[in-house]
Amino acid sequence: MFQKICTVPKVVNSIVVIWLLPGEMRRIINKIIWTRFPRESRMGPSLKHLPSADELRDLKIFYIMGSHAYDFIHDTKDPAPELQDLSLYGEMPSLIGEDGCPASQFTVSANIFGGIVPKLCRLALHNIAISADSPLLMANLTHLDLGRYCKSGCPRSFSLPVLLDVLRRMPYLQSLQAGDILTEPADASSLETYLGRIPEVHLPNLKFLRIESPWILNYRGLLRQLSLQNESLRLHMGTSVQSFEDMDEPLLPPYIVSVDSQALPIRTLRVESHEPRQFVISGWCTPEDDLSDPPFFGSLFSADIQLLGSSNTEGISSLLSQLPIHMVETLCIDWSSYKGHNPIDWSPILQSMGRLERIIITKFYFDHVSEVLLNTLAGPANDISGSSSLLCPQLTALSFPWMKDSQSPEKASAFFKVLADTVQTRLKHGSKLEELVMGKEQLLCGHDAGLKVLRERAGRKCSDGK
Repeated sequence: MFQKICTVPKVVNSIVVIWLLPGEMRRIINKIIWTRFPRESRMGPSLKHLPSADELRDLKIFYIMGSHAYDFIHDTKDPAPELQDLSLYGEMPSLIGEDGCPASQFTVSANIFGGIVPKLCRLALHNIAISADSPLLMANLTHLDLGRYCKSGCPRSFSLPVLLDVLRRMPYLQSLQAGDILTEPADASSLETYLGRIPEVHLPNLKFLRIESPWILNYRGLLRQLSLQNESLRLHMGTSVQSFEDMDEPLLPPYIVSVDSQALPIRTLRVESHEPRQFVISGWCTPEDDLSDPPFFGSLFSADIQLLGSSNTEGISSLLSQLPIHMVETLCIDWSSYKGHNPIDWSPILQSMGRLERIIITKFYFDHVSEVLLNTLAGPANDISGSSSLLCPQLTALSFPWMKDSQSPEKASAFFKVLADTVQTRLKHGSKLEELVMGKEQLLCGHDAGLKVLRERAGRKCSDGK
């Protein structure tokens, strides 16, 4: 039986790495090797299952997952002259903690492959540290993915200045991912002074950038020093924020937050929150058909924020106030309900979305979040003249694609009552919902018959739901 299935980045027809019980551990197909180990730390196959010196000479693509990745980075000294793609994924953090490995155990040997990997262009190291002078960090790289699990014993690889020096020698880089591999800045003033003295790093081919660090100075410093072709860059960032109110500049770069006519418009927005002090906001330049699972690489930007001094509702409102959301046509809300941290009023967000046509609420459980949103949609939007009208007057579609059967008929009844009231109120003001999706069911609620169906569901007794 399979113990775990894990998909790695798509390189050659979506290679999949699978941990199996001991038995068939390795295959070599078209000079591609992927090695499969049991999940239990240090209970997998021996090093004889790793590629031999003869295999390394012709090897082009190699993936390894599990604790034996650490043996590989220390014991592989033979050249790999044809290797183009190397992905090493260390063991999961809970197992690493049980091993009690020293920090040196996580770091790539300076003599890996004997320093001979002339054709390497893709490198991914997760939960594996690397030094700046490693032969793997070469000028040929087009894709660099360095990541670290948040609770791992794996040390962070570089300071920000060292990373900038590394990137300076990679002019062909197209994709850069740095997931919590930067060390804490020693002093904000010293870092600012240093960055002000050094030249920018030019990466003219960079199309995708992901930078995650709990210290916002690392994020801001990296973006400040990179000379980027903004119109084609996809940015994904994550950091900790004490207070948006104390910021002297927007969190995201000018090409995203600008309202200039030449800037890329945000057509689709996703707001996601599952913890009281954490949220993710993502934006797309085109309407997205399926937002049930966020397409990470397709969005113009995503911001994963850990809040230190405010709630997520305050943080979301503050970040959205920095974004040009007036062109948003689709809003996706993925919000877990937790006591004391539900949004009180969506109107400050919806007030700025005059062109909004569709709202999608994922992972729906007849909860308070949905009712608050519906009540907001039924309320007035005050304009600058003091007159009132409906929020989002162009709204025509409301979708709950992942609606679950309610364990509480009372909650379901209350939800459908609020929904029916909202539909009726908007209909009276000339704003007709043409599409209402509840799970796999589509209701036509833009007329009296559809509204009657909602009223009937709202009036169901508890016994009807059993």
